[in-house]
Amino acid sequence: MVRLSAPLMVVFLFASALISSCTESKGTKGNSDPAQLISQSSYYAPRLENHLDGEEPFLRGFIINSRYLLAPFVQRQDGAVDHLVLRETVHLQESPGRERENGRVSVEAFPAARAGESERLWKFESEGIAGNIYDGNLYSVQQAACCGSSERTVQYSLSNGERLFSSTIPVAFIEHAGTRVKRYIGFDDGYGNLQPPEVPSDGNVLGVLYYSSEFELLYRAVLTGKRSRECRAAGTSMSLGNSRSDHPQVTLFRYEATPTFDGIEIIVEMECMADGTKEQCRIPILGDSLDISKATTSAGIHVSLLK
Repeated sequence: MVRLSAPLMVVFLFASALISSCTESKGTKGNSDPAQLISQSSYYAPRLENHLDGEEPFLRGFIINSRYLLAPFVQRQDGAVDHLVLRETVHLQESPGRERENGRVSVEAFPAARAGESERLWKFESEGIAGNIYDGNLYSVQQAACCGSSERTVQYSLSNGERLFSSTIPVAFIEHAGTRVKRYIGFDDGYGNLQPPEVPSDGNVLGVLYYSSEFELLYRAVLTGKRSRECRAAGTSMSLGNSRSDHPQVTLFRYEATPTFDGIEIIVEMECMADGTKEQCRIPILGDSLDISKATTSAGIHVSLLK
């Protein structure tokens, strides 16, 4: 744990308070513009730290960055659309020539039209180093990768600020043409810098497949096998009949009164690091659920649903 000297600690805490605070600007008399949100944009404090073994001191930089992001078309569960503005604050500690460490990413949501006059709608905090909006409905937090670990992102709902799932591959989604019904697919192979909560310590879990809406996580399928082979996720793809797509976005052009995703098959591919062999798991979608009973896998891999 890094210990700050008293003067530096005071400055660092003062800057943190500035950035996390929100002030209003009401404008001049007769001006009908809504009140503004104002935040300190950035902060940097360098410090020289000593090695435990007596080597030359190294530089550690304490960084806080804050910015605003417009999320103009966030889908709500009642079918309406919200226009939001997000205040993102990232706290980092970085040193030249050293592996990046996870910092903290904080995101707050306000109504875009009346941000300075409204209460905060929701807030979340996550370990990470950066973040951004994904597909208009999710906020994706990037976590630090170290020492050959997989690169992991964590997805949050822009509708309610809830954590949905993590993924060590690019997030994919399927949608119905002409509707806003979407399903997001992620897979976490457990080799990121921070383990997902579904991965136990017994070493049998190869990864977790996530099937989610933009509002809530719907299904989790856990793949188990011989973890000692170190199979890393190589990617996901989707098939419909004889057609297979490696593109992360698949659109269904068909009309249904109640949209379903029947016929879609999710394909998870893994590569075993020791011998380069490839493993595969195929899980079909029935209606709007993962049909584990019809899943097919490489020898030695098993699939089950997590509650």
